[in-house]
Amino acid sequence: MKIVITEHQFNIISEQKPDYLIDKQSNSIMNATGIRPDKEYKLVDSMINDARNIKRSNQPLHYKMAIKFLLMDKSPLTTEDLSSKNIDTLQDVLCNKSKLQKTCDTNKWIGQNREKIPNKNQLLYEDFTVNYPKSPSYKKTSYTYTDQPMGVQELMLTIGNSTVRSSGSNWVITDEYDFKNIGEQKKYLKTNSLFGIIKNEFKGLWKVVKSLVRLRTPAEGFEEMLSQHHNMGYNGFKTRLVIPVGNCPCKTK
Repeated sequence: MKIVITEHQFNIISEQKPDYLIDKQSNSIMNATGIRPDKEYKLVDSMINDARNIKRSNQPLHYKMAIKFLLMDKSPLTTEDLSSKNIDTLQDVLCNKSKLQKTCDTNKWIGQNREKIPNKNQLLYEDFTVNYPKSPSYKKTSYTYTDQPMGVQELMLTIGNSTVRSSGSNWVITDEYDFKNIGEQKKYLKTNSLFGIIKNEFKGLWKVVKSLVRLRTPAEGFEEMLSQHHNMGYNGFKTRLVIPVGNCPCKTK
C-alpha cells in the first residue's frame, strides 16, 4: 500500500521539526510512496546520519559543505570549519596572487581574468589553477577541477569565485554558498510543487548513482539535487574566512 501526503500536511510536519528530522522524514516519505527505491533511500539516509558532526569529519571540505547544505544549515562557513591544510593552501594562493599583483592590498589589484572578471577584491578560479605554480594547470590555457590536487580542488568547489578584501594583517574572503545558478541554467528544475521537487531530487540522485557506477564525477547530479532546496525557500549559507597574510613577501610592498 502506498502512502499519500498532501503539500499542506508536509508543510505542517516541516514547521514542527528541526531540519535534520525534516530531511530524515522527507527521505522516508519518498521511500514509502515508492518514489525513492530502498537502495537510494539507504544511501541518502546514511549521508544524513553521517553529516551530523560536520566539523569532525575527515571528508574533503566540499563534501562537508554539500552535506551542510543538504541539512539546510544556515550557520556561516568560517575559518573554524577549515583544516590547517585548507588555511595554508588559501594563504599560499592569496600570497601568490598578491606577489603577481605586487601588493597585498586587494583593493589595488588590477586587470581581469579571461572571463573579463576584474581582479580587484576577487579570488578567482584562475588563481588556483593557471596562475598558481603548484597547480598541474599552471601556465596552461585551460583547466579542470579533477586535474587539481584535492587540497586545491576542495577549496575551488567550496568558495569558487569569491570576494576578498584586505583587513589589517588578514585577507577576508566572503561568499554565498548556494546552487541558485543551477536553477538559472536549468529552468526546468524550478518548481513550486512538492512532488515536482521530489521528482527533481530523484532524477538528480539517479544521475549520481549512474555516474558512480560509470566511475565518473557525480557533481552534476548532486548539484541538481541540492538546487531543489531553493524551491523550498532555503537560501544557503554565508562564507566568511579570515586568512592571515603571515610572512607573505608582499606585506611590506
